[in-house]
Amino acid sequence: MVDSPGDGTGGETAIGDVSFDSRLEARQKISMTPRFSIFIPVWNGSKWIARAIESVLAQTYDQWELLIGDNASSDDIHAVVSRYVDDRIHLHRWSTHTDLCENFNRTMLLGRYEWIQPLGVDDRLAPECLATMAERVRAASGKAARISLVLAAARRVDAQGRAANANYYGYVGPAKIPDGLHNSASLLHHSLSGVTPWNIGAVAFSREVIAEMGSFLLPEIGLCADIDVVLRAASYGDVLYIDTPLMEFTVRADGDSHTRGVSPQAWNNTLSSLGAALVSVLALHEVRRKVSREERLAVRAAVAHAQLQRAFQHRYRPGGSGRRGAVRDVIRAIGWSPKTVLRPQNLVYALAAILSPRGMIQHVRNRVLKRLYRSEFDTGSEVSAGGVPSATQSQLTRNRTARESRRWKTVLAAAMSWLWFD
Repeated sequence: MVDSPGDGTGGETAIGDVSFDSRLEARQKISMTPRFSIFIPVWNGSKWIARAIESVLAQTYDQWELLIGDNASSDDIHAVVSRYVDDRIHLHRWSTHTDLCENFNRTMLLGRYEWIQPLGVDDRLAPECLATMAERVRAASGKAARISLVLAAARRVDAQGRAANANYYGYVGPAKIPDGLHNSASLLHHSLSGVTPWNIGAVAFSREVIAEMGSFLLPEIGLCADIDVVLRAASYGDVLYIDTPLMEFTVRADGDSHTRGVSPQAWNNTLSSLGAALVSVLALHEVRRKVSREERLAVRAAVAHAQLQRAFQHRYRPGGSGRRGAVRDVIRAIGWSPKTVLRPQNLVYALAAILSPRGMIQHVRNRVLKRLYRSEFDTGSEVSAGGVPSATQSQLTRNRTARESRRWKTVLAAAMSWLWFD
């Protein structure tokens, strides 16, 4: 383990200045022995980081280095990392604290190898992750002119390691992405079909592509900056998707994803974070390749869907703006794709987001999620507005009349079911 102190400048090297071999030499290296620079940006994560490090050490493939970027933590990250004696592990303590995206960006620059793979401090790689990725890269090296990134599916678990699909996917469900090689249009098309089945820890980016892009995570995108960077990178070459879970992504109420999801920025921006990511992605794809009218309409429809989802979230998530926020987002959704909003199932959903009693929204949401993820609710707990189990949410609706309950349950269940099976 090597310690290297930061100089406090935040980001010492511009992404475009990252050195890399010529394209021909880099591709020759990739085809023979792919090497991975795994990096973990961390801030006060001493409780979690040991498991992340151990998951890297457990890899069956040994061509890797691990860079840990300590974002001026107040806990003793050094004490945890120093327990692991391995020359491939490097701890870099930055002297200034910055936001999560910038810490990702500056820690990424510490890597030296051809493939750059971020990993969350509370996430874990499967032992065969790097070996599987390396084998896929070697197998595809003669089929693709350029591989921009490798994606793999992920398992969503809670802090205790139990399945957490209900809290992550909700009633939208995962996108259906076929295993194999995709061009940029194919990956974008399949990614619009639901919640992405991968997470940032199961993504290896071509170092050459990141340098050419000139940027990594964009702070202005917010929560979905990971979706944005993956789909932007896809416009630079072909993408390998592995439809086998090669990492565990931890879903927890005190995690960064949840915190950013209910932040003032998440509610006050004109576009939802997913909508902003899709608009950013479409703009770059239009610069780099010919985008069909059908693709543009599909992206606009997905942005409208994202606005409708946030309209619903305004009604039950912490920090939401209630009916007023729901109305604003429904209007914005209409602006992006009137045809999408006026489809019967989406129109019912939009009206339910605006008109339904708040307690009823949460109650019916729990009921729908229980039906979709029956095995995750064996303990009798429900999913709370904040995305964590709670056994008391149904108390919010106890004073509703039987008639009102039946009416709104029917409306909301129909709307959510339509969105799921559409």
